[in-house]
Amino acid sequence: MTNDSQIVYLQITAAEILSEGSHLKLSRDLIKRVLVDRLSGNFASAEPPFQYLIEIYRHVCEEQKKIVNMKDKLVRAHMETVVNQAKKLSVSYCRIHLSNPDMFPDKDRSRFNVSPLLSLVFGEVSSSTNTYGGGPIGGSVGACPGFIYELFRDLDYESVEPRLKQLYEDLRGIVYRRWRVQGGGGGGGR
Repeated sequence: MTNDSQIVYLQITAAEILSEGSHLKLSRDLIKRVLVDRLSGNFASAEPPFQYLIEIYRHVCEEQKKIVNMKDKLVRAHMETVVNQAKKLSVSYCRIHLSNPDMFPDKDRSRFNVSPLLSLVFGEVSSSTNTYGGGPIGGSVGACPGFIYELFRDLDYESVEPRLKQLYEDLRGIVYRRWRVQGGGGGGGR
């Protein structure tokens, strides 16, 4: 076994799968169960849920580039289906996490107290989150192209509004803190 701090062993999940007579081989049927168990666990060295889900999406995008060169059309079609399922699952659980931040343990949320979406937006518009925020904002999180579009695609206003409101409040707080540090203040304004 390796000592990689990013590897998480889902011992209870593995025991349950084995007790059901299944093999410990990841399949389409088990992927959602394994993902939920990984996100629900409180693992000290594991990435926070939002960052983990974005890393899944990024990794899937990298794998998608390799699929294009496959000669066997049947295998390529199967792999494209798997890749699309993994992307949808990643985006879906990002939405769930943003809508219900207490659903999955997240040590970074209590440490930074800002929406992980803010860091993602900064990652999209800047090469450095420090340029805008004057310090770390929950770690630099960037996604591969298309992620933000997929995240907000096909959503109704009621489900998007709380996320955007939190994003606005977080951004407003950062701007206000930076303004205060730079000597702003003293009336005026609205």
